Amino acid sequence: MKTTPREDSKLRVGVATTAVVAAYPARPFGVGFRLSLVRLLLSLAIALLGNRGVLAQTVVLDDFENGMRVVGGINNLWIPYTGEGGIGITSIATGAAHDGSDGLQEILTAGTAYMHFFAYDGIAWKFAHEMLSSGTWTTNKFNRMSFWVKHPATMKEENFTNGKNIELGTYTRCQSCDRTTQNAGGTHYYHYYNVLPNVWTYVIVDNHPQHSVGGPSTDPGIVTSPTSDGPTWNYFDSLTRWYWNAPYIAPTSYPATFQWDSVQFYVDPNPGEDVAHIASMEASYNPATNKLHIGFVRNASQDNTSDTTYTARYAFADIWALGFNNALPMGSVGPDGLGDYVNKKIESTTLNLSGHSMVFIAVQKQGRTDFRQIAIPISPGSGPVLQAPANLRVVN
Repeated sequence: MKTTPREDSKLRVGVATTAVVAAYPARPFGVGFRLSLVRLLLSLAIALLGNRGVLAQTVVLDDFENGMRVVGGINNLWIPYTGEGGIGITSIATGAAHDGSDGLQEILTAGTAYMHFFAYDGIAWKFAHEMLSSGTWTTNKFNRMSFWVKHPATMKEENFTNGKNIELGTYTRCQSCDRTTQNAGGTHYYHYYNVLPNVWTYVIVDNHPQHSVGGPSTDPGIVTSPTSDGPTWNYFDSLTRWYWNAPYIAPTSYPATFQWDSVQFYVDPNPGEDVAHIASMEASYNPATNKLHIGFVRNASQDNTSDTTYTARYAFADIWALGFNNALPMGSVGPDGLGDYVNKKIESTTLNLSGHSMVFIAVQKQGRTDFRQIAIPISPGSGPVLQAPANLRVVN
């Protein structure tokens, strides 16, 4: 049975907090005390709250454990778009999961991957939040979507400098607009990713897309008003259809198997995240090669200047609680001079990650104090990724 967010929350925080003292060397006077205090506060939160409210709130769009869902009795909720995508067989398959037993799978026999979230009942396009498999939606609350994806070994990353191999397309629609359309009163956006082959990748979708269809050819920035009826609804409230499209790179051989799992919306508990400069994050860990990978898109306006170095640090507990400079160095990536639509990555195969079940990775733009964070499991059976507690900080 797949572990639910509430069932898993106490275990996740417990694993993270017990690693703090053992993972980090001694710091100047005072910092060790603060780290111990953080651990104590987290432990007290677990003891007092149990599984209630310790982690960011999460609702599940689909975990694929109950077969293929059908909309209006006519359309599968998840279908490939054959007009531009490839030819293959799509199913909910046992063994195709990152979490639990079942996941969404497409076995391509020709062409490229183009998987839709297709909430159309033959008359109207539903909002994504109307199709939750578990949890209760509250408007203007959920600020991230996440899921796992695994590309086949034959579906390579884009290997020219700072390229992308995926366009994640979204459609937003105003709450009172024509439901027979996907984006009346809204916009069609693109988020760009460059996913590694043959490894499960954790993808975060935020409200900073890289392009808006019909808009200027510049970075649209953080979308606070995604529809024509003002900021009453946020980006994910207004989301209807969305898709995972690989228009640039086809697998080098067939059949080619693509898999998806654990599609969720959640509340990132850290309002200070630097979404403006670091967007569309994804991360993976390959135990066979010990490769820890973090990918993201920089702000398009930051081009070939001295302040475009991005540094990654890692830890085995929440870096918002530890403080960025108290996490361990992972690597950095410098200026690129390539204009708009630039995907960046930072990778390492030399880090000692043994003995831990989760790793937290933070990326910071040079000259700033805020950052972005992503957390992924690094040992089998670690379950779905959940967000760490908020409002606990180490001040140096």
